[in-house]
Amino acid sequence: LDVLRNARIVARGQKTSAALAEHRLAVHWTPPDESSAAIARWLAPQVGPQDRVVVQLFGEPAGALLDALAATGAEVIEVAAYVWDFPSDPAQREAGRHLVQAIGAGDVHALVLTSAVQATHLFAVARLEGIEAEVRRALTDRIFTAAVGETAAGGLQREGVGVDLIASPARMGALIRALAEAAPAVR
Repeated sequence: LDVLRNARIVARGQKTSAALAEHRLAVHWTPPDESSAAIARWLAPQVGPQDRVVVQLFGEPAGALLDALAATGAEVIEVAAYVWDFPSDPAQREAGRHLVQAIGAGDVHALVLTSAVQATHLFAVARLEGIEAEVRRALTDRIFTAAVGETAAGGLQREGVGVDLIASPARMGALIRALAEAAPAVR
């Protein structure tokens, strides 16, 4: 923690800022839209070859942010605090496969994302099952999709799927209120 107390800390959002505050770590800046792209735009002009930048990854690659920082000549260190992998328990793997198959068949009424990486993982399983096109079509044509904010929505959008509801602000409470209001429209 002493190393972090002497560092300039950029936090991507309010939850991160709150966690840092619990450890009495000061946040230097937080992007208004909580995006990695905003961090890259703000931070890249401030670092150079003499600097070391540590980026904690949040479940999926942050290529554009890492590339922008590396282009400055700064030493960029990636820290993956958690990494998604398929469950080791065969029953959990099978349950996941069945859920993705149900989505592909359009047997699900709604899909709500709280992070972009959830869409990445959904489509990874769909590809393994050979039903990527079916999942994309069902999410586009039959299943109501919602996301906790623009960043979470980006996961589906990168897969070519539009998002019916994007909570703003990007908070769970706002998402729940918006879902309650949208419930009659769920296909």
